[in-house]
Amino acid sequence: MGLCDEVCREVINSEIIMLRFIFIIMALLNFLKIYGQDKKTVYSVIQAKDNKGELAALGNVDASLKNYNDKKKYPWCLTISIALEERNLNKNHLPNQQESDIANKFEDVLVEQIEKLVPAKYVGHLYNDGFLDVFIYLKDPEKAHNYLLTFANKKDNIREFSHKIEQDLNWERVEPLLK
Repeated sequence: MGLCDEVCREVINSEIIMLRFIFIIMALLNFLKIYGQDKKTVYSVIQAKDNKGELAALGNVDASLKNYNDKKKYPWCLTISIALEERNLNKNHLPNQQESDIANKFEDVLVEQIEKLVPAKYVGHLYNDGFLDVFIYLKDPEKAHNYLLTFANKKDNIREFSHKIEQDLNWERVEPLLK
């Protein structure tokens, strides 16, 4: 292994450690922000590794929703996929700090507006393969869908995104994330 390979590996490893730290801090801040509203909310950092054992996905979810009793009141799973800027991705297709900040702010704008339009349960988000996937369960999908269609057509969006809404009465779509 050459010196360049070792240096590159060290840089990637230090960026992964920094991303882990950032996500833990984000989860803690989200927990503290929401703690006053719902004392049962518990954010957990989730990670997935590829077949080489390297970090391939990273995110956080509200783990308290695993046993949420009113899932049937929110039967629609909204998944928003925010495309990350390729030049701001690490070798493992996870974002660097700058890209993470941009994507998180963009996510906040979308989630806040959706929560104003329709009763919703924010489950969490997951960075993987050059995207930030956001998971929200909705009581009624129509207003959120119309808002996202309109917002997606804006020319000044900081990142491109797509969305899909599927009926999911038992929240099977996010079950693996809530373990």
